[in-house]
Amino acid sequence: MPHISNLRAATKFMLALSVLLFISALSSAADKTDVLPQYEYSPLENVDTRIDSLLAQALSENKLAMIVLGSSWCHDSVGLSKNFSSDAMHKILQDNYKTLFLDLGYLQDVRYITQRFGYPGYFGTPTVLVIEPNTLSLVNHDEVSKWQSANSVPFDEYVSYFSQLKTAEPMSNGEQTTTVTNAQITQFEQTQIERLFRAYAILGPLLEADEKGELENTDDFYKQWSTVYNFRKQLQADLVSLKQQAHLNQQNNESSTELEIPEYPAFEWES
Repeated sequence: MPHISNLRAATKFMLALSVLLFISALSSAADKTDVLPQYEYSPLENVDTRIDSLLAQALSENKLAMIVLGSSWCHDSVGLSKNFSSDAMHKILQDNYKTLFLDLGYLQDVRYITQRFGYPGYFGTPTVLVIEPNTLSLVNHDEVSKWQSANSVPFDEYVSYFSQLKTAEPMSNGEQTTTVTNAQITQFEQTQIERLFRAYAILGPLLEADEKGELENTDDFYKQWSTVYNFRKQLQADLVSLKQQAHLNQQNNESSTELEIPEYPAFEWES
């Protein structure tokens, strides 16, 4: 007859194994979630017309407009689509949003989309833009970065975030940080966004080759990718911080106050 301590150890082991199997089953089920057609990324065709239609529908139905810029190769983009396709999120989105999902392919330049709503470019995928159709203001301007890690965001945060966002009041121009006129920020933003999209133009073809298993010097590519990742992440955060500070200065009648503009090291191809 086994010793009682051995029985306890065996019981603990079986319990732990059962928990692991249960978690694994949940993960497998999530991985197999079907993506609904409206949350699939579509080609960049007739984009302006489609956005116009999206905004018109959102306005007529008293909903928010949502434009999602993603890529089929990006696990965070796929994760967002799968979570949106769940019963709970699909209902929230159907009731309160009109959505348009666009496929960026391999880092295509779509600044003409983001800049239409006062956002300088995309800093990662997916980029979720939530627009109030009356004012064309970007409701989630300061929180766009959150959903670039969509696959790591707990599902309950999806539900709470998009449930609360639907109740956001339209902002007047005076309330929008994106409308702050500041020569320092404008020059800084333009310069750094040009650098970012030059980097995308270089890395895009390499990324495509890597995804297809056709890239020879992967180590060099991964090094460059990491450098650009760190840059775009910091730049996005710095721009939000600068605009918030400029907005605060404007409210306090200190709009002439000099801002501390960040500096970044040069990329390898800029040397």
